[in-house]
Amino acid sequence: MDKTLVAHRRAGRRVRDGFRLGGLEGGQVWANNGRAVFYPNPRGSTNYGGDMTAWVITQTSRFKAAMVGAGLPNAKTLPLSLGRSAMSHIDKVTTPTLILDGAQDERVPVGQAQELYRGLKDRGKATELVFYPREGHGFTEYYHQQDRMQRIYDWVTKYTLGAPDKTIEQ
Repeated sequence: MDKTLVAHRRAGRRVRDGFRLGGLEGGQVWANNGRAVFYPNPRGSTNYGGDMTAWVITQTSRFKAAMVGAGLPNAKTLPLSLGRSAMSHIDKVTTPTLILDGAQDERVPVGQAQELYRGLKDRGKATELVFYPREGHGFTEYYHQQDRMQRIYDWVTKYTLGAPDKTIEQ
């Protein structure tokens, strides 16, 4: 039996077979399509940029598209180790922003995503918000993972190339 499988069972976690994307966004798929992939991780955690993405889109207009997943855009409502609030600078956002979150996330309240979405929408910015039912901080359901990756691909392609060029192959 695989040592990882044993460790997960000992930790009391459910182990599932099936589709799983590295870094949640399918970095290998992006790289295979000729894109550069960058996963910043300023805190040295398993977090790949939800908080940082929300912050970065308020600080620069250099990106053509962004996706925020399980981010904490309002540091004033939750204690954060980064100690900064994207919502304090929401008027500066020019980047089209896709927001994808699990509806049952216990680490990051859904109100954080709703606040970011409302802030962008009220200012006439290109944005979309999707909550995935039954999902927590990390996505476990195959079709949710697949849908999430396709939405990210479509969003980024739309705002960088003008329109989705193809569907991600399964």
